[in-house]
Amino acid sequence: MRLFNSIRRRIQLHKYVRQLPFYLMRTFGVKRYYSKEQVESVIVKWKFNVHFADFGYAVACHPDKLDSSHLTELRKEIAEKYKLPFHFSVFNAIRLSQYKDKWHTGASADNNEYWEFINELEEMEREA
Repeated sequence: MRLFNSIRRRIQLHKYVRQLPFYLMRTFGVKRYYSKEQVESVIVKWKFNVHFADFGYAVACHPDKLDSSHLTELRKEIAEKYKLPFHFSVFNAIRLSQYKDKWHTGASADNNEYWEFINELEEMEREA
């Protein structure tokens, strides 16, 4: 059972890191960070496993607004696993998205939309 839970956790973490930022941008526009309410909304709308919602908070919420040491530790784990800085933003995470390639859905719409988000966030980064 422990092995099963470990595999399940790894799959869910991968899904949250590689899919959630795309759906957040699709739903709420391109932002560096999102609120817990926005993350919860996307989790429900796009049918992510709600038992792993903490992964979403750790990926998409501002690190200074995480209200528990558990979320802070989870964020550190994500940063280490995906080679991101601890204060990573959704801008960093979206670059890991599976939607930059067409292999997941086979539809070019997701791929094109991904690259539009990347262009928009790169413009925001240049302005900052």
